Amino acid sequence: MINRELERVGLDDLATADSAGIERWEVGSSIDRRAAAVLDAQGIDPADHRARQLHPEWLVERDLVLALDNGHLDAMRRMMAGENEASKIQLLRSFDPSSPADGAEADLSIADPWYGNLEDFEVTWDQIDAALPGIVEFVRSQVADREEERA
Repeated sequence: MINRELERVGLDDLATADSAGIERWEVGSSIDRRAAAVLDAQGIDPADHRARQLHPEWLVERDLVLALDNGHLDAMRRMMAGENEASKIQLLRSFDPSSPADGAEADLSIADPWYGNLEDFEVTWDQIDAALPGIVEFVRSQVADREEERA
């Protein structure tokens, strides 16, 4: 979803997104059928998606790490080697301009739709989709900053 948006705006040669979970119990599993239905409806083929576990070194290597909820945010920040690195881990909804104005992390979690129905997965899609413009703007600013540093 993020990669599709980066491609749409012409940033796909400068940035890429990937996905991983905190726990290992789903590693290798295909995507949930309800999530697959939402992606299919949006024109995204989920057939090749397989769950994988986050490796702590990825947190250091990435420029931005997005968590969907506070539990994941806290777990990833604990994995980080230093305070400076931990600041690049953000809640995905913090990039949504319509999210709560005070930016309180407690209000920015995206609920896990796992125990819900298709409608819950659609809500999750909508919440992620609403943050895409902010994520793209962040990527643009990072690219501009790096180009400025090189000049």
